[in-house]
Amino acid sequence: MYRIVALMLATVSFLIAAPNSVHAADYRGTVIRVDADKNLIETTDDQELEQKFIVDEGCKITLDEKEAELKDLVAGTVVTITAKKVKGKLVAVKIVGRAPE
Repeated sequence: MYRIVALMLATVSFLIAAPNSVHAADYRGTVIRVDADKNLIETTDDQELEQKFIVDEGCKITLDEKEAELKDLVAGTVVTITAKKVKGKLVAVKIVGRAPE
């Protein structure tokens, strides 16, 4: 009996939490443009697919393994962006950049 109740509680908890869950994914590409005033970054990948990201207020940004700001990421910077989808838009929570050579 206790197992059934525990299973039911676990199932209900999962169903309640699932719609609010947000999974992050990594995107790799090259910066096309940055708008630091609007907290936006646009990239392109190897297949020339463009992506736009809203940069989260608490987004951790590094450039060549040093702390950086969004405005430091110039066109040509190679980036890995960890982002989550929020209301259908990609929101960057972490950006790791490597300066263009």
